[in-house]
Amino acid sequence: MHQWFYMMTPMDHSSATRPPIRAIVARFSDHMSMKVLGEVLRNHPFEFRAVITSKLLLPVPAERKGNTQEWFDSGNIRTCQYDGVRWNNLAPLDEKILDRMCDAETVFMDCLARLEWKHAISYATRKRWYLQHLRFWDDYLTRNNINLFLSAFIPHEPPDVLIYCLCRARGIPTLFFHTTLVQDISFSASTWEDPAPRLRERYEELLRIFSGKTKPEDIPLEPLFEARYKSLIPHKAERPGVENVRRMSELDRIKELFWTKPLSFLRNGLAYLSPNGIRKIQELLQRQRIIRERNAFYITHAITPSLDQPFVYFPLHFQPEASTTPLAGRFTEQILVAQMLNAYLPDDVLLYVKEHPRESGWTKRSVQDYRDLLAMKKVRLISRDVDTFALREKCVAVATCSGSAGFEALFRGKPVLLFGSRFYQYANGVFKIRTVEDCQKAIIAIFE
Repeated sequence: MHQWFYMMTPMDHSSATRPPIRAIVARFSDHMSMKVLGEVLRNHPFEFRAVITSKLLLPVPAERKGNTQEWFDSGNIRTCQYDGVRWNNLAPLDEKILDRMCDAETVFMDCLARLEWKHAISYATRKRWYLQHLRFWDDYLTRNNINLFLSAFIPHEPPDVLIYCLCRARGIPTLFFHTTLVQDISFSASTWEDPAPRLRERYEELLRIFSGKTKPEDIPLEPLFEARYKSLIPHKAERPGVENVRRMSELDRIKELFWTKPLSFLRNGLAYLSPNGIRKIQELLQRQRIIRERNAFYITHAITPSLDQPFVYFPLHFQPEASTTPLAGRFTEQILVAQMLNAYLPDDVLLYVKEHPRESGWTKRSVQDYRDLLAMKKVRLISRDVDTFALREKCVAVATCSGSAGFEALFRGKPVLLFGSRFYQYANGVFKIRTVEDCQKAIIAIFE
């Protein structure tokens, strides 16, 4: 990892000329990422670092005398709780910085949905948090001479998004690690819009090296990649192991607490007998009702489609998640994708929209969203029971913001309409859509 680190940061590698590293280090929280960070620090000591991580894990200690670090509890600062900050001593915000951060504000306001798993957050609260976070970190970068932002994964939580965008606006190097769709493989990236430029260069180089070779045996792969390749090329492909992991619901957690820690379950249960506890139960029931109603509507209106009809396959993303905020860019609201395709697909081509297997947040999908989709002439809602690989096999093309369905489509020679950013965006057959003109050109290329 430390080799990637210096390849990705535009610094002079000579110790005589390289400035001391003064970094903000975010989200290295689990056991493996902490080991990786420790390895980096042993090879490249930081003069100063601000560590953003959970209070459940101790930050990596300063490795040399004289080096300093400051720790921010990620749970607290998500909701703008900066203990001991004297706000009157911070530099105020001006029009220049507010204008430069307009795009970041849009992403930040949407990523706050990650905190709405219990309570909706009002616009006024979001705006206040945005301005407070922005003021704090804009001042912090200047006051501490920060020259690197290092994150364990793509910045997509408050306040990480603002730190990343502030660094990009100031020309401060950013480095984070991004997952692939091959288990145990990740790569370093410096922007979410152009995540792997070196991958693009290597891909183009390999296209030249293997020009004219069409048989798989002519292009050797390492065993891990060979196995994944073979799992995706059949008509009935295999999902990666990580996608088969079942995530726990609120009810699952309650059951687990009951069976594994009955005394804690009893204490928590008694707490719900108070007025505040009764209110929490009512809110939980309201959230569950919203989810039940939207599921019932979807099931009622979703069909088992004809796979002989020409169609584009559009699987919806789980939300809130990094796959849409920030990777979808302006198309975080996926209905925009459906509207554009509904407008420009040929008249005899349908758009099959399938809901994600995992249940989206209660504020991120609604009955009205499904009604808006059904109001479009070419859109059909598809039952969750229909196999995604059957749809991949029979579709004319796959539309996605950044999802695995786009990557999987390439293994069957299906074109991809990509409305966001992902590492496979450099592949032949991927049409990156940003404008109406992009969409029209892609549809002409695919259908004509």
